[in-house]
Amino acid sequence: MVARLGGRIPFGPVMDIAEIAADPHLIARDMIVAVDEPGFAAVRIAGVPVKMTATPGGVHARAPFLGEHTRARLIEAGLTHAKTDALIPQRAATEKAMP
Repeated sequence: MVARLGGRIPFGPVMDIAEIAADPHLIARDMIVAVDEPGFAAVRIAGVPVKMTATPGGVHARAPFLGEHTRARLIEAGLTHAKTDALIPQRAATEKAMP
């Protein structure tokens, strides 16, 4: 395949998740990382594909559950506790308990 394409078109194998998780190169590049998930054992998710020396990125935590940080974000935005408390029953904002 490389000879036919002349090295002009980048390509690679198509892997399933088990092959990706076992690939030494992808393991070394932190392409699958473990994060804590409340109510579960640590889950494995995709890492950051682009690695930069001066501004390294990475997965440091899980994504929040829907509504998990609603109150804190509304208060940070300048709403009072009373206004935030009023928005939840009106369904203008959501608040979910973590599992």
